[in-house]
Amino acid sequence: MGSDLLTPGLGEGNTPLVESVRIGPSLGLARLLFKLEITNPTGSYKDRFVAAEMRRILRSGARACLATSSATRGRRWRPTAPVAALLARLS
Repeated sequence: MGSDLLTPGLGEGNTPLVESVRIGPSLGLARLLFKLEITNPTGSYKDRFVAAEMRRILRSGARACLATSSATRGRRWRPTAPVAALLARLS
């Protein structure tokens, strides 16, 4: 759970920025940064979306959710829902 009771999460976000040493200069850019999303709990940028959706669900007062999911999104819901004390059913 995040810093407040309506902020579920597994530590997603605060991903580091890394500076491009080849692409930026080849495009004539003085500075080009990339977010290193692999440092999220499941290694994906989708962790951010799941955490945001969990917050929305909790703020609505719901204690359970039902979601259709591709395999990749489902891998983010499964570990996050229990942290938020939500019953999650994926189909």
